[in-house]
Amino acid sequence: MSRGIITISENGIVTMPNTEVWMSMDEIADMLGVFSHLVRKAIHTIYKGRELYEHLTSKRIPFGKGIFVDVYDLDLIILVAYRIQTTQGKAFIEYLHKRLYSVYKEKPLYVVIGSNRPSSGSRYN
Repeated sequence: MSRGIITISENGIVTMPNTEVWMSMDEIADMLGVFSHLVRKAIHTIYKGRELYEHLTSKRIPFGKGIFVDVYDLDLIILVAYRIQTTQGKAFIEYLHKRLYSVYKEKPLYVVIGSNRPSSGSRYN
């Protein structure tokens, strides 16, 4: 599996790979400049609050002889960066905003905010 890893230099320069982003908890922690237990806590809170769903944003990949590691997609990494407010995390969020605004500079940008949670009367609760 080809996967990209985001890096942030000490001066806040974000390097975004051209391939699909999937990062381990330790890689996310390194990117944000924090210990992995803070990333684990943020991920747990995101899944518990059903902001994202684990089966859609994570997968287990081989990482050596008989060793597997959980990796997470860009959607989850972005939410973790918003939750863990570090200098690197702020640089990453600013980078994302600049890329988003540069794409839509000439065109209007519409943002729709809604809940992906089923209603209380739903059979999926």
